[in-house]
Amino acid sequence: LLQKMNASLEIESTKGEGSIFSFVLDLKTENNENHHLSENPENSLPSEIEILQNKKILIVEDNPENMLFTETVLLKKTHPLKILKAINAKKALILFEAEKPDLILMDINLGEIDGHTLTGMIRKKDKSVKIIAVTANAFKEEKERCLESGMNDFLSKPFSPENLVKMIVRNLQN
Repeated sequence: LLQKMNASLEIESTKGEGSIFSFVLDLKTENNENHHLSENPENSLPSEIEILQNKKILIVEDNPENMLFTETVLLKKTHPLKILKAINAKKALILFEAEKPDLILMDINLGEIDGHTLTGMIRKKDKSVKIIAVTANAFKEEKERCLESGMNDFLSKPFSPENLVKMIVRNLQN
């Protein structure tokens, strides 16, 4: 496909670290002017790694296996990224106030104080922090309830690493 579009492909690879694939497209506008998207910073989209870099993400999850899975997915995606972990609402509020995270991954069934109530408590302090509901309850009514309680988005368990990262990136960009 790149050959058909007269594009150039560049590959950088380091054993044990990974590979970077990039390409340059020569596109014509309506008035037949050539533009190189890679040379125009206004048109270049930041990568997931750039968006996540140096962010603080608070994971509020009472299940240790789910916590570890989520943390592992995020840390594999980028460094430096600060992961804050809370196993209940009380610890989540303490971390939220001390660290001011960029985004919160909020489990709903936390025990004493649920994710809906915790979101309301956080919204009283900060209306702009992004909060994503992460729950095993995938029913439409639960999604609506999460959004009504002040969460920005909804992700049902089990989720793929790709879907988690895409949702986080989308929320951090808005």
